[in-house]
Amino acid sequence: MLQTVEAEIDANGNIRLLEPLPVTKPRRVLVTLLAESSATENGAGNATFTDPSPASETRRQEQMAWLRANAEQHGGQYVALVGAQLIGTGKTFRAANEAARSAGCREAFVTYLPKPDEVIEMGGWR
Repeated sequence: MLQTVEAEIDANGNIRLLEPLPVTKPRRVLVTLLAESSATENGAGNATFTDPSPASETRRQEQMAWLRANAEQHGGQYVALVGAQLIGTGKTFRAANEAARSAGCREAFVTYLPKPDEVIEMGGWR
């Protein structure tokens, strides 16, 4: 099963998960870098990402709650969210992202939402 979790990456490439992720064996992951934060865009490139702002943490919690609550209705497709608001959907990441951009949202969180009974196997290292 695909699972989406939020993480932060520092300037050295070290990744820190923002929530527990129980795994029983080594797994492969895909890492998507989101748009830079406003602190970085304003020249504060050395800003640390160890203490997310209350607003970003609230937004992340809203997104995760929305994903859990809407797996039945939107499972099997990519969804674009801003907080708990659905901005667009698509059969591919690109389609959902383009739907969000067409709606005027360039900062949407886009992820695949599996169906509740969907089992997805991905290759891994041995």
